[in-house]
Amino acid sequence: MRALGNTYTSFSRRRFLAASAATGLGAAALSACGSSDSGNSSGKTTIEWWNITTTQPAKKLWAQRAKDFEAAHPDVAVKAVTLENEAYKSKMTALTTSGKLPDVFHTWGGGVLKQQIDAGLVEDLTDKTASWTKDYVPASLAAYQFDKKTYAVPFDIGMVGFWYNKALFK
Repeated sequence: MRALGNTYTSFSRRRFLAASAATGLGAAALSACGSSDSGNSSGKTTIEWWNITTTQPAKKLWAQRAKDFEAAHPDVAVKAVTLENEAYKSKMTALTTSGKLPDVFHTWGGGVLKQQIDAGLVEDLTDKTASWTKDYVPASLAAYQFDKKTYAVPFDIGMVGFWYNKALFK
């Protein structure tokens, strides 16, 4: 285990896979939006990317992925917008209602993503992600798939549940 700032991390298989997934997702998601019409005077296409990663080391990782993408695609500039979770949810709700989402954005699976699909605000990424998501645990993709189509890919997955003391329930 090593310390990064005030956060202790270990470079476990899980962390490696999460970082690898993030790299793949970033490349796939950004390339999926390569046809954005928001060009600037230099002839570059600008992709607006919203995220909720406000803490290290992930914040630094995402910034580096954007730089790597720009280096590999010199005609594209990535405008990263990072917001804390509650501000992000509020702004994304308003943008979903207006029908004008950012080019690339973090989203939640399930009902939130389904609303974005039904509003025609997200793209089917099945073909763009099929070559590398085949190795994912199927349950990790399920919240991002509807009607056998993939609309987003998890870059992080957590377990939510209840832990309890059995002795208290005897």
